[in-house]
Amino acid sequence: MIHQVLPAIVRELTEYLEAKFGISDDQVVLGNVVNQDGSLAIDGNKLVVSLINISRDGSLGSSTGFGGNDNPPVYVNLYVIFAAVYNQSNISSQDYLESLKMISGVISFFQGHNAFDAHNTPDFPADALKVICEIENIEFRELVNLWSVSGAKYVPSIVYRFRSLNMEEGLVTDAMPHVGHLSHSFNGLGHPGN
Repeated sequence: MIHQVLPAIVRELTEYLEAKFGISDDQVVLGNVVNQDGSLAIDGNKLVVSLINISRDGSLGSSTGFGGNDNPPVYVNLYVIFAAVYNQSNISSQDYLESLKMISGVISFFQGHNAFDAHNTPDFPADALKVICEIENIEFRELVNLWSVSGAKYVPSIVYRFRSLNMEEGLVTDAMPHVGHLSHSFNGLGHPGN
């Protein structure tokens, strides 16, 4: 389900940024900033969207007997970072301003569209309930640790929490979304890239 929800939301964000800033559709990448060997995972100027953590959402009560299964559904929060990686070898003030513009665009997008479901988001899984997006405040020390652990240098970024994704054994399938330009960028999510 995660592998279907994130691409659907990222595609909506990409379309928004294309309309707002005239960017090309390959400037938003779902994947890692850094490869496992420590090398930069992307070429050129990109907005990189990465899943950085998953946690159980305890705010929703669970019920039993849901869908013929005696186990209640599990609701999870997805923590997703949006990092503007612009010309890391020799960043100019113009590149830096472009990266800040992209982060501003992300904030603007989620401010205007913070709830996603099958009714308002194409290719959102029909069995997934509504996912609510909100900014996750990260303490400075945690932010330093996050970038250190990833092996990347800090770039302008923001973290969002996607709340309350329902997960049930019967709803998780191997179906991959048809996301066109996003399909090459699944390297960081355990799927082979094209």
